[in-house]
Amino acid sequence: MSDIAPADAVGIINALIRAGRHEEATDLAVRCDGQWPNLSIFPLLASQSLAYQGRPQPALSACLRAVGKDRLGLEPNAFFMALLIQLVPQVHWPQLYEVWRRHFPSPADLDALVATLAGHQGRYDFFGAWSLILLGIGQGDEAVDRFAHCLGPLADAPPPAHEIVAEYSDKAGGYDDDSVHRNSVDGIAPHLTQGLGGRAGQTIIDAGCGTGLAGRHLRPLAERLIGIDLSPDMVARCRDSGLYDTVIEGDLIAALNGMPGQAGGIAILGCAYYFPDLAPMLTAARNALVPGGRLMLIDFPAAGAKSVRQTIGGTRRYCRSAETMRDLAAAAGLVVEPPDIVAYFNLPSYLWTFTRPE
Repeated sequence: MSDIAPADAVGIINALIRAGRHEEATDLAVRCDGQWPNLSIFPLLASQSLAYQGRPQPALSACLRAVGKDRLGLEPNAFFMALLIQLVPQVHWPQLYEVWRRHFPSPADLDALVATLAGHQGRYDFFGAWSLILLGIGQGDEAVDRFAHCLGPLADAPPPAHEIVAEYSDKAGGYDDDSVHRNSVDGIAPHLTQGLGGRAGQTIIDAGCGTGLAGRHLRPLAERLIGIDLSPDMVARCRDSGLYDTVIEGDLIAALNGMPGQAGGIAILGCAYYFPDLAPMLTAARNALVPGGRLMLIDFPAAGAKSVRQTIGGTRRYCRSAETMRDLAAAAGLVVEPPDIVAYFNLPSYLWTFTRPE
């Protein structure tokens, strides 16, 4: 190994990984790690190639070696978080997260990591994964705080309706096959049952119903189940599910405004993040509810005081602070409960429950 430079060795290992020659890549990365023990890149590359071989334990061990060599580096820390989410059952997250956290013996050390990476251009995936893991080990408030580093100021206008229709025309065929979509809805099913169940003979509106993934959880709670979605392709699949009595193709707010006092419950689970201003949506939902009816809504959090921010990576999402949402609810004439912090689309999210007063 003494006749090549580290950068050349990195190039060779990456080429082996791209070619699917993962055992050779692992072997070379391990030998290079011995040759250049101060560099974090070689145990990181070994970790990547081991992960591709379906060997989670040695992949995690190699990645932790990389973290030990570069505690404040984005790549080893981000890859460790990704490995934890992708390869390890959630029941094992707490102990493995604690092994990673020991690389930062004091709160000041962990604060140094945050300070170092908070301004990094590629920070979205790292802080998004970190926040999901914190949520998975029961640290919801801290998850929201870490997710704040995935956000920036409002910079873009919301997408026009035709762009959303085109986006979901492309997604509709495989939407239900994505485990992130299925797991997001399944994960909040107990909350839906608790929040929207128990009203005999009620109509429930699934506003932003998509393909109807939530329908199997909402159907047992409703005498009549109505779906609303903007995308013709998603509406067609929702109708094909056979779970809904009626599925309306069109604008969510306009549809809700056209159903005054009809719903005992409304679920808005996967579309509020398209709206920088939720005031019209909340007002329309209130008007569609019967007195005492409930609205359950997923929104992505912005930590701190009153604020609306947007994500700096991934799908563009508008995110609101809890104080902002409480103010919006009051203005719409809704009584709001403290939100549950849940995982939705693999990010920490607020699950809000609002009630129209009797």
